[in-house]
Parts: sequence; structure tokens; C-alpha cells
Amino acid sequence: MVPLLAERQDRPLVDLGSGAGLPGLVLAAALPEQKVHLVESRRKRASFLRQAVRVMELENVQVHHGRSEQFCETLALGAPPTVTARAFAAPALVLNFAEAWAAECCIVSASKDALPSPLPDGWSLQRTTPGAPGPERQHFLLTRG
Repeated sequence: MVPLLAERQDRPLVDLGSGAGLPGLVLAAALPEQKVHLVESRRKRASFLRQAVRVMELENVQVHHGRSEQFCETLALGAPPTVTARAFAAPALVLNFAEAWAAECCIVSASKDALPSPLPDGWSLQRTTPGAPGPERQHFLLTRG
């Protein structure tokens, strides 16, 4: 996902359902200038993420414990974010959440046939990069506007 974010480091990154820190912690480490917000609803996983942020000394990361809906309207980001989601929800639902965050970009990790066809109004596919584990999973950069 790093190549998809390289030109968007001036925008905050919101990783929904951060869980074990993939991709949020990895992206924060790879892009130290990127402001990263990890949103996780499960208390134990949010605690893990806070500890990982301390151990990794990631000064560009904030962990938010709670549901996405709690933060999308109240968290002051300063600019429309890029939203990422690896295993948060189906791509169509992730795009709905990205809209709630007023995101202009969304990176979804899924198989090609998991993307809604046609894409929801206002969204367009900009770039694709290979994902893991295996060739069927890809990272899709979608933009809105």
C-alpha cells in the first residue's frame, strides 16, 4: 500500500478496524511523515495497538478505541483523510464508511471480484497494486469527487 500513499502524505490516514496493526502500524512505520489514526472497537486490540505504538516509538500515530461512527464526525483531522481497511468490512461498506469520514481516497484490500460493480456514485478506481497473501488479493486506490 505504501506506493498508493506516497503522494498523499499531506492527508491524514484513518485505518478502520486496525486489529493487529495491519496495515496501519506498518504504514505508519514506513511513512513517518504521515499522520495515522488507528480506529479499533475492541478494547484488548486497542490496548495492544497503544503498546505497539509506544514500543515502535511511532510519534505519528493515535489509537482510538471505539466504533468508527464515534469518531468520523468529531475527530478533528484538518483535511479529508485517506481511509484504509484490510478486513473491516466488504468493500462497498468500507466506501460507505469512507464517505462518512468525508474521505477523498480509500484503499481497500480485497479480491477484484469483491469490489462492487459498478462502484458507488462518485467513486472511481485509480490504481491497483498486488496484495498479500497471493495474487488474488489486491490493494485498490479509489478516489471520490
